[in-house]
Amino acid sequence: MTLENLKNKFLIEAIYSLKNPVEVLKYLNEKKYLISVLIEAHEKIRKIFANEKLVLKVLYDPENVGWKNLIIAIHTNLDVDEAFDKLKILDKVWWLDVSFIFGNDLDINIEFDEV
Repeated sequence: MTLENLKNKFLIEAIYSLKNPVEVLKYLNEKKYLISVLIEAHEKIRKIFANEKLVLKVLYDPENVGWKNLIIAIHTNLDVDEAFDKLKILDKVWWLDVSFIFGNDLDINIEFDEV
């Protein structure tokens, strides 16, 4: 592992929780260009979702062998309407402008935690 890869690994682990870290880091090793957008995404998300837990996880499609993508899951206890209003703001101010670059490699979702 290069010094740059090690630095990026520590940075990603510092700003996100990783669900199944081995899978997430393997995915990021295959798609290194996502690292810079993950750093930018963290900054943009924090402006709108200040205290929510941010989790990276790899999602697989059981019906499409080999298909997978990385998800930024925003875990929240917010009211459903408030959470989706904030997600719409994130889409409008940033995500819709950059998401087309990454195709199906990265997505942002809301996940509601039980209260």
